[in-house]
Amino acid sequence: MNGKAGDLRCPIGQAEELFAALKRLKKEVVFVRYPQETSHGLSRSGPPDLRIDRLNRICEWLDKWCRSS
Repeated sequence: MNGKAGDLRCPIGQAEELFAALKRLKKEVVFVRYPQETSHGLSRSGPPDLRIDRLNRICEWLDKWCRSS
């Protein structure tokens, strides 16, 4: 799951609470916190290295959980 400290739509505390709840339920979860300046628009206007990181993480998740065996 991604958390962005500068996201005004979804406060970082909500992402942290969801992460903690999933951990308590013993679910496999990864928490990635992007810098405050990335805000909600990371997919469109964030720093290129962080946009690439985000896309790679999405692709890895899709490969792991959605790929047919």
